[in-house]
Amino acid sequence: MKKPRAKRAKRPKHPGEVRAWRFALRLDQDVSALHRALDTAWVLRNELAAARAENGRAIRDAKRAGLVPQARLTKRDQEMVLAERRRRDPKGAGALHSLVVKNIADRIDEGWGRFWDACKERRPNVRPPKPIRRERYRSITYPQYGNGARLRDGRIELSMIGTFRLHDHRKVRGRIQTVTLKWAHGRWWCVLTSLIQAKDLYRPVRAGAGNVGGDPGLTAALTLSDGRSSTRRGRWTRGWAGCGGRSGPCRASSRRSRRDRRRRTGPRGRRGVSRYGSRFRTGSGARSRRWAAPTPGS
Repeated sequence: MKKPRAKRAKRPKHPGEVRAWRFALRLDQDVSALHRALDTAWVLRNELAAARAENGRAIRDAKRAGLVPQARLTKRDQEMVLAERRRRDPKGAGALHSLVVKNIADRIDEGWGRFWDACKERRPNVRPPKPIRRERYRSITYPQYGNGARLRDGRIELSMIGTFRLHDHRKVRGRIQTVTLKWAHGRWWCVLTSLIQAKDLYRPVRAGAGNVGGDPGLTAALTLSDGRSSTRRGRWTRGWAGCGGRSGPCRASSRRSRRDRRRRTGPRGRRGVSRYGSRFRTGSGARSRRWAAPTPGS
């Protein structure tokens, strides 16, 4: 009798690489719900950090006094506290998705884990998480794509917050894992992380080929790190020859860039000032405003 075949284990065929994709949210929409969610997440984060710090101080004082210390707070304890907080305050902590609240506890626990690792390795200047100012807390994360957050038709759908339009200027490759909303540079950004197989990200290397670097120059068109050089102007050097602004396909673009630079700075090199004493404003849709040139005797 033939032996039954063992159950096949599902494993990825190729190693994976994690890549991040950042898209800006459009400015012509209401994002006040994101600010309210970030305010709530900041309050919860500071409460968890303060509770951990107070618990650590109580344990240290009890050990110094020779008493039996209380149990140290864990991530599971704080997750249960947050779950009870969400039930008691539906308009505050309850207004956030459960995975977003859980991710806040994960961040605090990871910070304490790095602190304990540094203590074991005797590395200085590593501190545990502590309460921070509001302007330093800038992001909230949905740790599971599809469970509370989804990208669809140029929009990011966030559970219990809303739907927001993005500048989806490129296609996201791979399997999306997490969604982070971040406030930076005066606007909101959506950061997606995806898992891409290495075979789709890197080109295969020929067997036996070594690592060789190249440096373009003036005497030799290309000099390799193994000593070889080439002075032939092949197909791969035609683009470089034209980018000098003298000849080739980049000649027109270089001439245009010089003209635009003169227009921005003026003949005297000062921004917005011409040789005739007039002033103008640059930018999209800006009208030129000119004043009369000063007389020689004035």
